[in-house]
Amino acid sequence: MRVNRSFGYLLGMDNLTNPSIDNDALSEIIQEGLPPEFDDPNYSFTSDKTPFGLDDLHLDDRFQGLFQEITASILQYFSNMAFQKAEYYISKAWATYTKQKQFIATHKHVASHYSFVYYVQADEEIHSPITFYEPAQGLRVPESKIWNADNYRSLKIKPKTGLFIMFPSHVEHGTEEMAETDVARISISGDIVITAEGGHKTEYLLPSPSTWRKLNGPVTH
Repeated sequence: MRVNRSFGYLLGMDNLTNPSIDNDALSEIIQEGLPPEFDDPNYSFTSDKTPFGLDDLHLDDRFQGLFQEITASILQYFSNMAFQKAEYYISKAWATYTKQKQFIATHKHVASHYSFVYYVQADEEIHSPITFYEPAQGLRVPESKIWNADNYRSLKIKPKTGLFIMFPSHVEHGTEEMAETDVARISISGDIVITAEGGHKTEYLLPSPSTWRKLNGPVTH
């Protein structure tokens, strides 16, 4: 896991190459799970919006080899934070399938602390990059002749098969329209929630789910 500081936050990148990850098999599973009516000319298909058997991939036995490697990278990323008495949960994970002329609109994840993306099938030569934007841009500055790490306001990363990227969920990101190609870009994204360690009480962190109590019964309006 390579960790870079961009715009004041940590951006983690790793190349997951363990033989236990069969990207061809995962691509086939995802493509077989696409809904037949999926034909939006603009936007990528994301399986977190509709349950087509491709939601909650972190709990799917067919993806466990991948998520073992993802878990190792996530914990390595958090080792840089030195958080104390904390627990980490993947709260959701889903597939994204992008065809030519489609794109992912700029967005952020509002129900998690950190997020990630893993590229199951991607080619940096033909597939559009993922772009991360400076969280708080403030007043505009003049254009620069030479853009570098000291003055850029966005960061583009070219996708490739096996690339894993982790970032704070509040950072806005998206992709450009993909060029004309018969090869789809396939990725798996997920969200991570941090809570206090079980039995440890703190006022500024979510308590462990082991201490939660579900409220059953109807809610009247």
